[in-house]
Amino acid sequence: TASDSESESESESESDEGAGGGTRGAAATAQQRQPNQPNHQPPVSNNKQAGDTVNAATIVVSEAFAGPTALLVATKTGRQAIEGAATAWVARYSGGSAGSSQKMEAMGEMVTYMLQIAGVVSMAVSGVDIASEGLEMISARVEGHVKEKGVEAVSTGRGGKAVKDGYREMVDKVIRELGKRDEGLDFSVVDTLVNLSVVLSTSKIRELRKVAVMTAAQVSISLLYVAAEKHAVRESVLKQMEDGGSKKGKKASAQSMKAFQAQADGCGRILQEILSFSDSIFTSVFSNRFRDVDSEIRSTVVGSLGAWMGLYPSRFLSMTYLKYLGWALSDKDGVVRYAAVNAVRGVYGREENALQLEDFTTRFADRMEELMEDKEDYVAVVGTELVTVLVQKGVLGSARGRNVFNLLSDPSERLRVAAAELAAGMVKNIGKDAVEARGEEVVAEICSTSGTVGATGAGGRQGKKAKTAKNAKGSKSNSNSKTNATFSSHEYEITGVLTTLRSLAEARGQPNEPLPEQIVHFVISSLSEKLESLSDWALMVDWLKREVPAALFGTGGDGQRADQNASAMRDLATTFLCAVKAAVILPTSRAQQTKERKKLQMMAKQNVTLLLQSELEPLINKFQSDPTVAATLVRTV
Repeated sequence: TASDSESESESESESDEGAGGGTRGAAATAQQRQPNQPNHQPPVSNNKQAGDTVNAATIVVSEAFAGPTALLVATKTGRQAIEGAATAWVARYSGGSAGSSQKMEAMGEMVTYMLQIAGVVSMAVSGVDIASEGLEMISARVEGHVKEKGVEAVSTGRGGKAVKDGYREMVDKVIRELGKRDEGLDFSVVDTLVNLSVVLSTSKIRELRKVAVMTAAQVSISLLYVAAEKHAVRESVLKQMEDGGSKKGKKASAQSMKAFQAQADGCGRILQEILSFSDSIFTSVFSNRFRDVDSEIRSTVVGSLGAWMGLYPSRFLSMTYLKYLGWALSDKDGVVRYAAVNAVRGVYGREENALQLEDFTTRFADRMEELMEDKEDYVAVVGTELVTVLVQKGVLGSARGRNVFNLLSDPSERLRVAAAELAAGMVKNIGKDAVEARGEEVVAEICSTSGTVGATGAGGRQGKKAKTAKNAKGSKSNSNSKTNATFSSHEYEITGVLTTLRSLAEARGQPNEPLPEQIVHFVISSLSEKLESLSDWALMVDWLKREVPAALFGTGGDGQRADQNASAMRDLATTFLCAVKAAVILPTSRAQQTKERKKLQMMAKQNVTLLLQSELEPLINKFQSDPTVAATLVRTV
């Protein structure tokens, strides 16, 4: 096994600047960010293990779970075996008196188990070793053993992750089970595990540092769950004491009140002990391993800090701890950035945290926005989801998310779907801005040319008695909710979509050229589930007939205006085609081919067929001079 010298440890820059993973950028190519490459996938979370089918009746709390390999075997077996082994270990440990051989033997099993997870499977540590040698000497002996014989992977691939997940589950069940004991939490177990983690976290052997940080993380999180339970009990007892300990109208005796006070004091002491352990873990493990050369170790630290803030915000939701999440957003490794974004999302998920997060938001808002264009797909997806939540909550201004429209044409479908959630809420305002920029005269001229369209049309304004038809989603056109000189909600949205397409063309350096159909397809298919206007095909047909996009986007000189007019009309024709395809073609995934989806598909086919029966031929005749538009319209058939 390779060991990591201290000189290899790479310190992460403690600054708010620098995009650790780089950004996608307008010039980035699809080859540089293939969404299907394995290293672009987020860490897999698969909690189901092979042993989940074990009959609970076979799990017996007995000496069957004793011995130096019992805990490891249970971890490999599955969840029920883990629960049984944890219960058996706690019963065995708690059954012995302080310093008894039974208690020491159980403690030796737990330390041996921790080393086995690190790959030190051929060395056992006894309780006598712990008592006589001390943890530092044991750690030195472990390092010597590894240097001589190496480490043996407990399991590889998904199996290795399952074993680590099982280990964390075992530690969690042990700590929580100890916390339920009437005599109170036995902190000697916690003390041993935490102190050994502190010692091993400085090891030059990577696997030992990994298990040390993982153990410290899980012990601290489990302790905070116990703390939450003790806090609730303490608050309940104190409330009862304020009420005089009354029950059914009878006041408690002095002896009962004394018992209440003792219970509240006991919970308070446990709380203080737990917070003291958390401080020790943060100072001795997390603050140092945050800069570890290994990305798995760094991501464990970041994820654990996020869990602390969720479990005990009154203690940990401060810049003392939050800044580590902010720094991790710029980590060089995508796995760490992914963990940091998820931790930040969890913190912002609680409304009551808003005030305490103001400084963090101000300091790291720019970096959070940059994550939307992270070079790793899985980071960009969660980064976009984070910005979406923050914009929707009003934590960030809507201007922060304007770059999201560039992501609608990204090769990654997952990223386009995430971007559409934020973009859909902005499209209408973008359309309004574009309309206002053209001036009242142009808007009035566009509105004045509107007339009643066919039976499925939606182009008429109030007073025109235009008939409307249900779109593919069963909703009616929104076009008659407008005045004589203003656009409807659907028209603003369509204008916003076309403005977005023009912006993407400008980003490609081709402002007067229509976008390739593939890019339009990406944009429209992503937004089709979010915008009703993209099912208002009658409105699009009406705009094609009246050449509304030419009036909205043709702003240059005569030659340039002609190119812009043609590009705008081609964009609308392609938008119409892609919107129809999104509605009438079922997704390839069988899981998405639901009964409701099939019903909507049939309705969409019927509606677009009725529309094209009356409108297609006149449109083709109209655009005979522009075969691109004519051919696009024919393809809707």
